[in-house]
Amino acid sequence: MASKEGLQLPKYLTEGIAARAVLEAVDEIFKGDYFVGGIGRDQFQASIVVLVPAVPDDRQSGYANWPVYPPQPFPLVQIDFGTKSEWKYGYGGIAQCKAQQRWYDRSADTYIMPHLLVSGETPYYGAVKMGEIVVACSSNTRERTDWNIAELCAIKCIEFARIAWEQSEERANLNLEFLA
Repeated sequence: MASKEGLQLPKYLTEGIAARAVLEAVDEIFKGDYFVGGIGRDQFQASIVVLVPAVPDDRQSGYANWPVYPPQPFPLVQIDFGTKSEWKYGYGGIAQCKAQQRWYDRSADTYIMPHLLVSGETPYYGAVKMGEIVVACSSNTRERTDWNIAELCAIKCIEFARIAWEQSEERANLNLEFLA
């Protein structure tokens, strides 16, 4: 994983929360009525990547470059399923490529945009961008199922982070009267 040094990451969407969201989403997909290509949870081979926006931590200088702090993608978690030595394809690298394409809007949630692909790039879908995060899944299921898994992971990441914020001391002590 990339180094967090010198970066500010989302405060409430932590590695632990993202990992929990991914694991719960995968479990929910296999417990539900989703079609996963006729495979069981024990046969599932996949890699799921969660990218979050990171900005340079320039607090020491008083934000000398304000307002130029474009967010950059940061790989918060990448979770693999199944035995990697038995994978039919390199799901980890494919998930990373899907995430990168989606981060930079070179693919959309459920379709590809060939006019934006760069030389040597494979067109992928199976990643979602939601609430400024990207989740990508590459697996031994159908591409549409990859997208379903990625979407559910993103929803759970956002919801679990919101719950963490709502239960935080910071939120309890927040005075919002100025908004009224």
